[in-house]
Amino acid sequence: MIKPLIIARREYFSLVATKGFLIGLVIMPVMMMGGIVIARFVEKQTDVGTRTIAVVDGTDWLFDALKSSAEARNAALVDPETGKPSAASYALTRISGPAPDDAARLALSDEVRAKKYHAFLEIPPAIASGLQPPTGDPSSAPRVSISYYAENAALSDVRDWFERTIGTLVTGRRFQEAGVAPRVVQWANAAPPVVPVSLLTRTPDGSIQAAEPVDRLTAIFLPMGVMMLMFMTVFMSAQPALETALEEKQFRIADVLLGTANAFEIMLGKLLGGVAGSITILVVYLCVGFLAARHFDVVDRIPFHILPMFLVFQILAVMFVSSIFMAIGASSNSLKEAQGLLMPVWLLIMVPFFTWMNVVREPTGSLAMGLSFFPPSAPMIMALRLAAMGEVPVWEVALSIAIVLAATYLCVVAAARVFRIAMLSQGNTPTFAQLIRWAVRG
Repeated sequence: MIKPLIIARREYFSLVATKGFLIGLVIMPVMMMGGIVIARFVEKQTDVGTRTIAVVDGTDWLFDALKSSAEARNAALVDPETGKPSAASYALTRISGPAPDDAARLALSDEVRAKKYHAFLEIPPAIASGLQPPTGDPSSAPRVSISYYAENAALSDVRDWFERTIGTLVTGRRFQEAGVAPRVVQWANAAPPVVPVSLLTRTPDGSIQAAEPVDRLTAIFLPMGVMMLMFMTVFMSAQPALETALEEKQFRIADVLLGTANAFEIMLGKLLGGVAGSITILVVYLCVGFLAARHFDVVDRIPFHILPMFLVFQILAVMFVSSIFMAIGASSNSLKEAQGLLMPVWLLIMVPFFTWMNVVREPTGSLAMGLSFFPPSAPMIMALRLAAMGEVPVWEVALSIAIVLAATYLCVVAAARVFRIAMLSQGNTPTFAQLIRWAVRG
């Protein structure tokens, strides 16, 4: 047993005692969360100019109401301290004349292309005739639409504003024509909210712990953060294992190693070193996360109770994935060849990323349970479920651990066989079928 420990010590320090490791600790969270940060930054870089919209109003009242609403919106966007708007303001211009035909619409379209107008809106006269309640079945009444013409009409926030504002104005006018007071409508539409709360539990002293409100964003993004944390620790431990195996084969270091220890001892030592490295990474991220949570006063939202099971599944995930990565690294002659063999492995590892939202919404569903017993996805899926549910049935946790543990053992044994043969072989990169044959027959 001393040989694997010596190898593990060497692998651990070769992983953590480098500048690349420290840089990776910083870069990995930036890469994983960079999309959110960039999206928030881009949101702040909004256009604060004036967007002029031409309005062809077929009614005798809607344009004036829209213009008043736009002016109220523009005033509300101005920061009282800086005097600057936080978003683009809307300026509405009435287009007078008869109902437009295609020639008039083309002329307005050309003016939009020439940037004279941001867009133009066509309100048909039928909007005014639709203010009176129908005498027959309301569902049989013809539906009248308003056309919004722009270069980005489908995704325009201006169109969304028009849709909301016109809907409010027309609905209010209809109630007015029907003799219904707006305050009565507002009161009738004020539905009681359905507040999400946690289940009640019994404390160790026998008392009943009251239910607490559950924040929707926390319920979604906390499990995702737990899954991302496991992925980062696994990736930062498994990728160096592949590169180390590839380097030792290229420079014939493996010949010396196999002369002092057998393939299983070498593989076990490398895996133990990777596990120790992943625990180091986890401790660093947990400490930084705890300090950040304490700074923002959200320590109570950290699921400390799942930490033991998280650690168990992380160790199994590191050994499972790293053994496959090492076998592929030993089978390749270059990093490019290794990346090609890794593609099917990555597809299996990324399964939790494809399904995490469904698992968080239905942590007790058949999909979540099935993936909890599928070795490549079980560690991250169980971390998701533990963070989403708080408690997972003991038998499911035990069965998942047993399945992943058995799969990890088989994978380590099979990878050791591939490692032993591939490390001493030269020439063409073996096919995926040949790798499986080496793993089964040795």
